[in-house]
Amino acid sequence: MKRILLIDLSGLYWANWHATADQELSEAFERTVAKVTALAHDADHVAVCCDAPPYWRREVLPEYKAQREAAPPQAVEQLTRVKERLESDGFLLWSAKGFEADDVIATATKEATARGDSVVIASNDKDLHQLVSENVTVLSTMSGVRYTPEEVFNKHGVAPGKMGDYLTLVGDTSDNVPGVPKIGPKTAAALLNEFGTLEKVFAEVHKPDFESAITKPVIRSNLIESEAMAYVARQVITLRTDVPIRFADIYEERDAKPIAKASLGDAEYEEAAPPPKSEPKTKAPKELAKVTPTQALAVRPQTEDWSLALEPTTTGLAWKVSGDLLNSRLYSNLGSQEAIFAVLLRGRALGLDATTALAVFHNVKGKLVMHADLIEALVLRSGKAVYFEMVHSDARKAVYETKRVGSKRAQTLEFTIEDAYHAKLVGKNPQGRDGYGGGGDSNWDKYRATMLRHRCKTQLARAVYADVVLGLYSPDEMDAEFVLEATG
Repeated sequence: MKRILLIDLSGLYWANWHATADQELSEAFERTVAKVTALAHDADHVAVCCDAPPYWRREVLPEYKAQREAAPPQAVEQLTRVKERLESDGFLLWSAKGFEADDVIATATKEATARGDSVVIASNDKDLHQLVSENVTVLSTMSGVRYTPEEVFNKHGVAPGKMGDYLTLVGDTSDNVPGVPKIGPKTAAALLNEFGTLEKVFAEVHKPDFESAITKPVIRSNLIESEAMAYVARQVITLRTDVPIRFADIYEERDAKPIAKASLGDAEYEEAAPPPKSEPKTKAPKELAKVTPTQALAVRPQTEDWSLALEPTTTGLAWKVSGDLLNSRLYSNLGSQEAIFAVLLRGRALGLDATTALAVFHNVKGKLVMHADLIEALVLRSGKAVYFEMVHSDARKAVYETKRVGSKRAQTLEFTIEDAYHAKLVGKNPQGRDGYGGGGDSNWDKYRATMLRHRCKTQLARAVYADVVLGLYSPDEMDAEFVLEATG
């Protein structure tokens, strides 16, 4: 008996994305890749299962997942890089257009158990509890709980074979699948444990009042009124086992592949890009203001020979190092050797060493973006600002003020939640705080004060110090139409 591991990549990645919303852009990428690698250690064969919209369920129930906000482009970009990285690491990725990862997992589980293999499903999705059996368990990647048939019953009050009918009765708010009104988990479990199946529950409720064992008027009426929609909901909830995947692929051996292009030898690099006879020296500024935490992001230890603090020192060596860094798989979230090379060159132009540049630059929609705090830090380090300070910050607005050296007056910029709404950064929601956003999954809903500060400081920096931050944008700005137009 082989041990088969099926990983729900979408569920794993999006959980990491939301959990790291206030951290570096690449954190979800790194956590997801690391988690997949860790999960794979105890399995004989592994497949990473992915969603591939548009989903067939939308044809059955147009409202399916319709309440979810569109994913931010930077999140989609990072998910794409996760898939590319996992493939290069030798993992098998399965998907089929129109199907979700759950369907792929259900299909693979049916194939594996038919061959006598045991299956572990790594997912937080309760829909997959339908598949649990003596040879199939579901491992929650969040809690670490391993769901056996006994654990499924303890959790939901029904056996795995009744989970489809159970979810039909209670509904699934996360997927926008309606249940039967006034029927919660306990009532649904009691009905199914007494009558067995959804069909038998409806057969019972259609009996005359004096014959039916379902006696509560509100439950009877709600079941009768919701019967047609319940069968639609069950069609959506039921997992498909006919996804067109080639199951035999899971048994094939796969090796990790180099991510970077083939490298030249050191001598060939030196010949292709010989260093100048004498490297130009750039002296550090004589007068440095006290370094703030923000400035520390951009300030290197000051030396007389500034160029020697920036490695690699030639374009040939930079290209070689780019390939080595990509193959290390520490920076493959940037996507390619060319992207890492571009970051090294851009970082050098800004006075950043290679590792700092790689830490603060991200690739979003094919454009390099950097943390908003680093944009502020570049302004402070430039010596062109007398000061650059936050005046006010809360969930309604952020205010920053700066004065440029040689300017007669200070410049102040205010960015409000209303400005964010008009820039289409946050949706209008009458139930949300201040009438905008609230309760959603975007950073603008969950970290409103932080996002207002980021937008305010970057816009002020661009308005007053265009010569310092020209062409530099933060990840959250990539959602704004004016930035997409400005960057081409």
